[in-house]
Amino acid sequence: MPALTTVVLPKGIKNIEMSCFNSCTNLKEINFPQSLEVIGWSAFQGCVALKEVQLGTALKELRGYAFNACSSIEEVVIDGSLANIGEHAFSSCSALQRLELNGNIKEIRKFAFKDDSALSEIRVNALKAPKVGASAFYHVKENCLVIVPRSSLAKYQKAYGWKSLKLQGSQLNYTLVGNAGDLAQRLVACNLVDSLTLKGVMNASDLEYIKKSLKALSYLNLKEVQMVAGGTFNDKEWKLDDRMPFQALSGMSISSAVLPDAL
Repeated sequence: MPALTTVVLPKGIKNIEMSCFNSCTNLKEINFPQSLEVIGWSAFQGCVALKEVQLGTALKELRGYAFNACSSIEEVVIDGSLANIGEHAFSSCSALQRLELNGNIKEIRKFAFKDDSALSEIRVNALKAPKVGASAFYHVKENCLVIVPRSSLAKYQKAYGWKSLKLQGSQLNYTLVGNAGDLAQRLVACNLVDSLTLKGVMNASDLEYIKKSLKALSYLNLKEVQMVAGGTFNDKEWKLDDRMPFQALSGMSISSAVLPDAL
């Protein structure tokens, strides 16, 4: 279908079959619904006009050659639960400049990003260095910056497939103002956040999210936070205003914390 330029996939779709849009050379835009779980072999191979790929959080399988030779793609963001990137999945994407991988990535298979010569930044949110297949980053330029969680930098520097790359530990500082219970929706790239200042209203669910998800956090400032009733902590509903749940921050790697005045 060489004349196809835009595709709107229906909500609820779970699978894009093998070679479904292969060589649709004029395809520029496609949405990836949050329901999407599988992108098949060579599904978008040779879609040379496609510029951006932002995959949904439900994606479980990204198979080989899925976006091979998509020579106009400039940015790829992989969120959610995807654990493995198939062989040659994004190889020969010669315009690809920025890549972001979620915290659940376990394996990047052989030649996955081979010949992506324009890559200048790779951000990996995984605390454990993913397994890297043969030549996964072959012909990626030497000065491509690979940003990993600061707490895991030493592990990446020893890991096969990573230690030869230009690695840098993250230092993400966030200041967020929001409503009680919505921190999980507002805070992205959580594995990389090592400094966090919050303002506004929080409940127990926000504190539970901080404790369970912000593994690299070393500084936390809650001075301008008002704790309110509501939310759950350790599966228990929190009913008391102006207090923090018992053991809210225990066991974390935080080296400095500023707590609310009213506790």
